[in-house]
Amino acid sequence: MFPTPAWINPGTACSMAWPSCEMIRRRASSSRLFPPGAQASDTHESTRKSFGVASVANEGGAPITTWWNDSFIQRLVDEGLGDGDEEQLEQAKRLVHEAIIAADAAKQHEVSRAGAWEILARLWELRGSGLSLDARVSLAAGFPPASDGRIDATHKLSILDALVDKFERANLGSGVEQLKEQAGKANIDPAHLDAFLVHVRRKCDVVTALKRSMPYYYVPHDIDPPSKWWTELTVQKWEELLDEETESSPELLIFCGKYWRSSLGGFVPVVRDTATIQVRLPEGMEEAQIRVTREGPGGAANRREWRLPDSGSLEITDDDIPLHKAPIKYVAEAIGYAGIKKASVKLISLSAWEPGLIVCSRTATKGKVPKLAAGKPIETTLEMWERDATTSTSMRGLGWKSFPPKPRATVTTSNWNP
Repeated sequence: MFPTPAWINPGTACSMAWPSCEMIRRRASSSRLFPPGAQASDTHESTRKSFGVASVANEGGAPITTWWNDSFIQRLVDEGLGDGDEEQLEQAKRLVHEAIIAADAAKQHEVSRAGAWEILARLWELRGSGLSLDARVSLAAGFPPASDGRIDATHKLSILDALVDKFERANLGSGVEQLKEQAGKANIDPAHLDAFLVHVRRKCDVVTALKRSMPYYYVPHDIDPPSKWWTELTVQKWEELLDEETESSPELLIFCGKYWRSSLGGFVPVVRDTATIQVRLPEGMEEAQIRVTREGPGGAANRREWRLPDSGSLEITDDDIPLHKAPIKYVAEAIGYAGIKKASVKLISLSAWEPGLIVCSRTATKGKVPKLAAGKPIETTLEMWERDATTSTSMRGLGWKSFPPKPRATVTTSNWNP
């Protein structure tokens, strides 16, 4: 795939004065391939000459963003995509990136990143297939092809999101049956939808796993030639299948006001103490009565209800939030309207947050809310993006019960404006 370093091929260097031919043979005989996932150490780094994926990106604890940003991986992706229109190549690379993230989530306990490597292997296998760039990338990464051969990454992602939403609401079997009702309108043989259902069920037995890894589960088993259902179910066909003739039910909207805003993935709204919850009604339901329920730890003891509108306002203030280890959930429902879906929002109140802290950064791309486990220190992780690298920062502490008197971890932030 790439040129072999001269010191690995002693036959081409026997006439060299230095290093000697014997030295080259010794180096060649000591060459080893190490599987992904091994923990990097100073000893290894000082006794080995690394090539390929950098050890810091190849170890099991490295975030997937670090692995993706490795120069060797980027070169594999770029050369796997080949030449073409610059804008289309950018869209294609975005699809590969989304597929890598999905595969890593689906196989999160495999430190070898087998799922991510499978995507790159398919990309290279299809490079000389004669297929269009859209077909090659979509087939390798797990997306439906486009009828016009143009790559629109946002459109493809929205189609998979719509499929996930349907399957979460109706489960796989019922969801596909509903899609088959639209097959005539979309000029699709229902047998292709049945084949798609068999494929997804074979790879995924838990419907909730689709949300974070849909491209991984969508990619067909056969790629040369591709499965018939994959070829027929294009982006445009899925769009017609998902465009149901029946009008969608009106929905309530519920959201938290006056909270610390963060675009960081994996976080919910965070308030300092009091939570302000606002409800928005669909058009034509201005006179409806709304019940808002707080679901917190401790069961009925910490459950609380409000009726809206209260004095003409669709806003409540909760200043008695109980201690919580996980985000508090508020659910809104329209009383007497069976066809209206419930809406919910989760949040954290720092004054009652048992882990004791929330760690965030304006330059972080991803993070997770700390969890409190008995007898164990609290851990939270931020993935930080910089111009040429991605780093991961971990912090540990004892939690709410240690503040005061003796905190085990102190976190200092700047420009934090709740």
